[in-house]
Amino acid sequence: MACDLLLHVRQWFDGFQLHNSPLQLAITDGVLVDSGPELNWDANRLIQSDGILLPAVTDLHTHPDHYASRFGSDPDRYSLYAGVNQVVSQGDAGALGAEEFVDRVITPSQTDVKLAINISKYGESRGGPSISTIEDVDIDLCVAAGQEFTKHIVAVSVNVSRNSCSRADPEKVLKLAVRAAEELGLPILYGMRRNADWPIDEQLRLLRSGDIVTYCFRPAPHSIVDATGVLREICNARHRGIVFDVGHGCQSFNFDVAEFAIQSGFMPDTISTDLQRGHIEMQPPHTLVLVASKMMAIGMPLNMVLRAITTRPIEILEFDNDKVFRNGTPANFQIVSLGDDEQVLTDCLGSQRTGKILTSEVVIQKGKQIR
Repeated sequence: MACDLLLHVRQWFDGFQLHNSPLQLAITDGVLVDSGPELNWDANRLIQSDGILLPAVTDLHTHPDHYASRFGSDPDRYSLYAGVNQVVSQGDAGALGAEEFVDRVITPSQTDVKLAINISKYGESRGGPSISTIEDVDIDLCVAAGQEFTKHIVAVSVNVSRNSCSRADPEKVLKLAVRAAEELGLPILYGMRRNADWPIDEQLRLLRSGDIVTYCFRPAPHSIVDATGVLREICNARHRGIVFDVGHGCQSFNFDVAEFAIQSGFMPDTISTDLQRGHIEMQPPHTLVLVASKMMAIGMPLNMVLRAITTRPIEILEFDNDKVFRNGTPANFQIVSLGDDEQVLTDCLGSQRTGKILTSEVVIQKGKQIR
């Protein structure tokens, strides 16, 4: 028998555990057709690697709308080629822009793109805050768009930080977003308000199990830690099933906060880039594997890091993921390597740590080698 592509690896991650044993994958017509330690397939193309084979990599918080969003960057160029199979747009489009987002971003992209629809009907299409006044929020329009594009919309995005929600009451905005999310049966992807404006405990009490708090390692005045450790209200929220995502961005990741949280036993559920237009010219490039490397440098174990960029975001968003490397599923994989030498890593405020670097070596999307 002959397949289009045969992968031979010596290390592989099953979504929970790293295995140091041979694995081979046979791919035909963009689909995984066989897997095992030693396959009897001829192949039109063979890839052999000493790197770590990963199931599909997901970046839970990005801005892939490079047409209409003020934050957008091309997902194929800056996400897929950099080692991400699937991205979730954090509110690039609201109800008024959802159809255009599907037509201009999702449909033509090689990257699998999903949308966390913005509770603002305008999304990020305007120059200023997405929510200037409460009139920018229309839950009927949001629900209608969510029902029309149900296979593309995976969450409701609401960011009530001062930069995104200027003159509207953040509590009213969040309550409306929760109503829309409940009607759609979707989680919230939430950016918190600073504690001085609105107590964090009151914000988190409005969220439900499965809702996602992004920007979880922001510096003060949004910090989730104080001098004694992780805030009690944050720990209580996690106990109730609230999910915490990194959402690195340009201003939202602080080594001191993240390191103290990890030392206190608080690991993020998911790791994401908040990749946006402002990152495009950065060196080194702002990639998901780079953000993952930063988490390793401050003490997050490799297994947990790999899970936070592969199977954990899939579970949270309830995509089909009953078994990784399952025959008959799209052949979306990554091979990454972990360097031996330590390099300097920098957060959003210029603080630095050193650590080993994860690098994307091979990207397979729907059976095709992208890099």
